Parts: sequence; C-alpha cells; structure tokens
Amino acid sequence: MVPITLEPLRNFNVRAKIVGPTGLFVKYIQHETRVRVQIKGKGSGYLESDSGRELEQTMHIHLSGPEATQVHRAKLMAVDLVDAVTEEWRKAKAALNRGVEPQPAEPEGEVPPPPEDDAVPPPPPEGAEVPPPPEDDIPPPPPTDAPPDDSEPPKETTTETAAPALEEDEEATMRAYWKEYVKWEESFVNYHGRRPTKEEGAQDVPSEYRA
Repeated sequence: MVPITLEPLRNFNVRAKIVGPTGLFVKYIQHETRVRVQIKGKGSGYLESDSGRELEQTMHIHLSGPEATQVHRAKLMAVDLVDAVTEEWRKAKAALNRGVEPQPAEPEGEVPPPPEDDAVPPPPPEGAEVPPPPEDDIPPPPPTDAPPDDSEPPKETTTETAAPALEEDEEATMRAYWKEYVKWEESFVNYHGRRPTKEEGAQDVPSEYRA
C-alpha cells in the first residue's frame, strides 16, 4: 500500500492526477509489472464489494499480485508517481495561498473537445500564473480501478508458439500506451505552448513510437 496523504485543494483533483489522463499512469504500472493497481480509501470513489462503501482509510494505492518481486517493483513506481503529484500539489497550494487560483476543471462528466490543429492559444498575460496541465479537465475514468485485461498474470510457458504471441501482445499494448501519451503531450503543448516537464508527467518517448 502506498498512502496518498494530500488534503483536498480547490480545482485540484488528487485522484485524477494519480491515475493520469485516461488512466495512463496506472495502466503503465500494471503493464510493466503485471500487478493489479487500485486507488482505494476516502475520496477514491472505489466501493468495497462487501460493504458497498469506501474504506475508512486514507486514500492509497493498493497493489496486489502473486509475485513479491513484481509487487515491490510496482510499489517503487507508485511511490515515484505519488512524489511527482505531491510536488505539483505543493505548487498549486502555493498559488492558492498567493491568491492565484489554478485553472478550474470542467464539470464532472464533460470532456473538452480536442484542440484544432490550426488553433493557436493566446499567450498568457505577463506575470500570470501558469495554469496546471489540461489533464485535470478529464474526469477520473472508472476503468482505472478495474484489474488488468488479464485477471491473472500470465504463466510462463516453454512452448515455442506462445512466445511470438506474447511479444505481439506486449508490442500492441506498448504502442497503444505511447499513442495515448503522445496525444496528451500534443494537447499539453497546444495548451501551454511548451513541452511538459518531468514533474508534470513528461516521459522520453522511444523514436519508433513518435511516428
């Protein structure tokens, strides 16, 4: 379990920041480790099957899997993710303390239309606080709390036919992941007029997935 000890802030959806745009960050951890990743606790929106309510615990990232090594690896990745969101949360809180409100999110259930290719966003006024990345406009997607596509991690096999199929499946998953990330990065650039920083979720995209 990785705790998320961040108090609520106006126009800062902690859960949405953790899961990432369209659940990108949670899906990445699940794909890399084959560990089940769920956001649970107060404010998570995850209802326990036995009680029909959220856990009374602080919001946290719940990790489960049959291999202790992979669970530990997933925990390290989850800790890095929480640290990055915490840094962004601190900047948002500092802006609120200075009287500068972060960019308000869209109403729940509405997704803003994608930016037009020819549209050029107006530059912000001099001295204005840069709003947070646009992914906060996207409401938290329900599928992120679901288990990975495979309910159980695939068992190792020694058959010669299984290896190519597994490699094709992993390649398709990685291509879909980087396609979603590149789409988010392009939206960020169109919105802010610059590339995101590492603290804002930037990643190094392999050249073969940029095409």
